[in-house]
Amino acid sequence: PEPDLVRRPGPVRLLSVGRLVPFKGFDVLIDACAELRGSAFDCEIIGDGPLRHELHARASERKVAIHFSGERSQNEVLAALQSCDIFVLASRVDERAASDVFPTVIAEAMACGKPVVSTRVAGIPELVVNGETGLLVSPGDVRALAAAIRQLMSDEDLRARFGRAGRERIEEN
Repeated sequence: PEPDLVRRPGPVRLLSVGRLVPFKGFDVLIDACAELRGSAFDCEIIGDGPLRHELHARASERKVAIHFSGERSQNEVLAALQSCDIFVLASRVDERAASDVFPTVIAEAMACGKPVVSTRVAGIPELVVNGETGLLVSPGDVRALAAAIRQLMSDEDLRARFGRAGRERIEEN
């Protein structure tokens, strides 16, 4: 369905979805959220995996309130995508050279009309056009990720423009 681009009041809602493994870069997202301290936002991570305890500890150490939702059904993920303001995926190449090849969840976020903040890894730049449907940063760059999120948090019109462009890109391609 056509996305509802009317924003509900309250803090900006960040969402990330994926298996809690190194190449998803959730540690980088947590550190970026720590850089955003003082800004009004909520961050939810949907997913489970071997790094669950380590990521919870990292968020606690950095005093960042991240809502870890665990595994969710596809319908619950879709509802979360529809209600977030910005979708973030901090993908990177891990120590075994594993990475996201073409993360479907980014296409799903774009189909929901959400702006995306992600990284220049593998097929992500084929989905997200930097400066048109979202913002791309170098993998592992906490400050750049935080700056990109902050830019979208502070500009509701830019979020809406990127969201519409992302939806159109998915419909056309």
